[in-house]
Amino acid sequence: MSGADLSIYLVGDVRVENDDPAETFALCAGELRRADILFGNLESVISDRWDPADVSDLRLVGTPERMLAGYGAAGFTVLNVANNPSMRFGWPALARCLELLDGAGIAHIGAGLNMDEARRGDGPRACGPQGPAGRQPLSRRYRLSTAEPLLRGARGAADHHHDA
Repeated sequence: MSGADLSIYLVGDVRVENDDPAETFALCAGELRRADILFGNLESVISDRWDPADVSDLRLVGTPERMLAGYGAAGFTVLNVANNPSMRFGWPALARCLELLDGAGIAHIGAGLNMDEARRGDGPRACGPQGPAGRQPLSRRYRLSTAEPLLRGARGAADHHHDA
C-alpha cells in the first residue's frame, strides 16, 4: 500500500452479545482487519455502570463491559455513539462507555462532555495512546479530514462486495 492509499470500511449497526466476545466477528474478522479505518455504529452502550433511575425503559439491556473485546478483535478503529441507545442508561453509563473506548484505542464520535468533544473524532485522545491491536493511532497516520474526498466517492461504491 502506498502512502496515498487508505482503505476505509464502513459497517452498519454493531452490538456484541456473545459468550466469547472475541469470536463475534470471527467469520469476517480477517477481512475487517485489512481496513486502515474500520467504522461502525455502536448500537448499544458498553458499561457495567448504570443506575435503574437513569434507565429510560427498564426492559432495555445494556452491553456488559467484557463485550468490548469483540470490537477490538474485529479491528474497529472508529465507533459512532450518536444514536438512539446512547442515553437510555443515563450519562454515567455513556461516559463509562467513552472511557472504555478510549482505553481500548477505539476512536468515537457523536458524544462527549460538550459539542466540541462530541464532534472530534481525529484527535490523539479519541484514538488512544497506542491504537487498537498495536496499530499506530489514526491521528498519527492520517487526519480523518484528509479522507473526506475518499468518503465522498464511497457512496457510489457502497454496494460493492469484495470476495477474498
